[in-house]
Amino acid sequence: MIRIIHIVFFLIIFIESAYADRFKLRYNSGRDGIYNVGNTEVKLFDSNNNSIFTGKSDKFGNITINIPRGIYTIRVNYRSRSLTADINIINSNTRRPINFR
Repeated sequence: MIRIIHIVFFLIIFIESAYADRFKLRYNSGRDGIYNVGNTEVKLFDSNNNSIFTGKSDKFGNITINIPRGIYTIRVNYRSRSLTADINIINSNTRRPINFR
């Protein structure tokens, strides 16, 4: 019985993560090039400016976000700059770039 519970638990986790959105955070500095926004705290806000997600990108700027579909504002602090962008959560497992300027 315990084994069945473990299997069901892992299946639920796998199914949830299969539909999470994956992003690659990048910063375009202009003449200096494009950098991965790695090891950075990431915050998502809904249309009412309520914080609904806080996480951290890995060292390559990758992050996985598992929240309901919709348009959100993402904010990160990178190189002493506060960067924001609007993102569309579509529950797709395809990695998509978010380019900050």
